[in-house]
Amino acid sequence: MTDDKIWNVNTHLTHDFSDRTRFFLNVAYQNYFSNQYREVKDLLGADFALNMDPFAATNNPGTSGQFNEGETNVTKRVGDRIGYDYNYGRQEVRVNPALKVNLNKFDVFVSGLFGYSTSYREGNFKHFLYQRSGQRSKNHEFFDYGLKGQVTYKIDGRNFLVYNGAYFSKAPFLEDLFINPRLSNTTAPNIKNTVVNANDLSYVLASPFVKMRLTGFLVDTQNDTTVQRFFADGIQLTNVAEDGTAGTVQSAFVTQVMSNVEKRNMGAELGLEVKITPTLTFQGLANYGEYTYRNNPNVYFVSEAVGRYKMAWLMKSLASLILKVTDKVELHRWLSQQDFAIIHLNTIG
Repeated sequence: MTDDKIWNVNTHLTHDFSDRTRFFLNVAYQNYFSNQYREVKDLLGADFALNMDPFAATNNPGTSGQFNEGETNVTKRVGDRIGYDYNYGRQEVRVNPALKVNLNKFDVFVSGLFGYSTSYREGNFKHFLYQRSGQRSKNHEFFDYGLKGQVTYKIDGRNFLVYNGAYFSKAPFLEDLFINPRLSNTTAPNIKNTVVNANDLSYVLASPFVKMRLTGFLVDTQNDTTVQRFFADGIQLTNVAEDGTAGTVQSAFVTQVMSNVEKRNMGAELGLEVKITPTLTFQGLANYGEYTYRNNPNVYFVSEAVGRYKMAWLMKSLASLILKVTDKVELHRWLSQQDFAIIHLNTIG
């Protein structure tokens, strides 16, 4: 279960230096606190549940197996907390100055980013394998910076070239900073701010009958950290507690951490809208992209080289075609004049 408390404070300033030049300033503060725990909801006919690891005797002989060694009564009933109980805390300040300039042929927008964040984890349970799990971790501080901009060149009233560029860093998410937050304060090794360099260039056509946007994009990411959690059965792992005690386990929930990850996303997108008749519009969308790792990241718990393998969860290409109809009578009249047949057609109106 999760009990979140979020406080936000924002302020916004706008000042016009002239009819063509406007200055913006945004300042934001956020205080995030989250209590995450497991609670007994239903005993399924039992009198109580034990706040203990049932596999501790096999996987970690000689340990108490208690999820919370600070308590004297391990029997839990409906409404009691069991398994894990910890707090997340994060404070963040962001400052964004920006300037917008409108010229005859160009529109220019430039924005800066300055940010600071501090994060911690505090355990309310002292796990039997991690002696410091019931304590508060140190504050992990990160400074963010960045610059982004947009330049629009007006070829004429219907044709435009638009460039968007951004170079910025971002602090790791709490879920990536603490690799096993339910049990300990352990953080991902060598974790850093992720650095993103994003660029795209578009040609835009806006006419009464045809609207089109053709975009090419290139996004490079450095120092990224990826955390994956899963259960591995039938493997042999050496479990080292915080006090240095080592043991071998045959199955476990495994956290795989990839750090210093470099990725590149590049490709092109096309969006098209054609007004065939006043009540019939064609819409099309196409995408082609290459999404690759550009290095061999540091992998913990799994010694595999990722190299330039494709990232399986991203699509390489995409296409979509839509025929939007708002008048059925007009549709049938238009179809009767064409030399093709449509087998399945959805209409509205």
